[in-house]
Amino acid sequence: MAVAADQLASGTTKLDSGAHQLADGADQLADGADQLASGLTSGAKQVPSYTDDQRKQLDTVVTTPVTVAASADNPSTVAAGLVPVVLGLALWIGTLMMLLTRPPVPVGLSWAQASPARRVLFGLAPVVLVGLVQAGLLLGLVAIAKVPISSPLGLVLFAGLGVIAFAATNQALVSVFSRVGRLVSLAFALVEAAALGGLMPIETAPAALQLLNTALPLPQFVSGAAQLMLGGRGNLASACLVLSLWTVLALGASLLAASRRSSRVGGVETVHPSPAPAPSTA
Repeated sequence: MAVAADQLASGTTKLDSGAHQLADGADQLADGADQLASGLTSGAKQVPSYTDDQRKQLDTVVTTPVTVAASADNPSTVAAGLVPVVLGLALWIGTLMMLLTRPPVPVGLSWAQASPARRVLFGLAPVVLVGLVQAGLLLGLVAIAKVPISSPLGLVLFAGLGVIAFAATNQALVSVFSRVGRLVSLAFALVEAAALGGLMPIETAPAALQLLNTALPLPQFVSGAAQLMLGGRGNLASACLVLSLWTVLALGASLLAASRRSSRVGGVETVHPSPAPAPSTA
């Protein structure tokens, strides 16, 4: 009995301790309930109130499904962006090909007395003519493919200016550098192709590449042709100026090379051999 009484006393003590803990938990629960009520009251005050019109507008916005329109670029627009590059490279290579099998200026006895300017122009004429025919065929293919062109007449005239500039530049390179001139012209075309900015946007390219892009004839032709095809604002006047300057400088270089060649040929031709003595009849 004594042992049972001791266990009962111990259990009563634990029960009293648990009752105190339960009372403390109830107090904490009451404090939490008060904090929750205070927070709900504060949040309720921050909820905005809308008028009837605002509620209708919100209902429309929330219930309208979100649609995302995703489409690939128009193939015709992509083609219009590639045509200037293809056109420029084709015209440059085409005018160079004309000079692979013929001299940049006419040579021979029939041209010995012709002025250097006449020889340069006669040498340039067939290269320009073939280039213009090539440009016409390429632009005809563009028209057949129905590639949109913002200014067809402007593109035709600008292509003609490009042909003259490319032909004159190739003629000058071949005339000045003689036997290796054709290789120089091909290397020059590679430099121009690098300056087009195809691998990276020209705006983020190194300063030297940006300078070449604004100074060389092929990149400026591509820039002007792209503006005429796609429209928008650009430096078409600057492109025309650069092509014109290259034409003038190239003609001057060809004229100088032809003049030096004429002077060398003239020097040789002015030395006539003395006539052989007549055989003796005695």
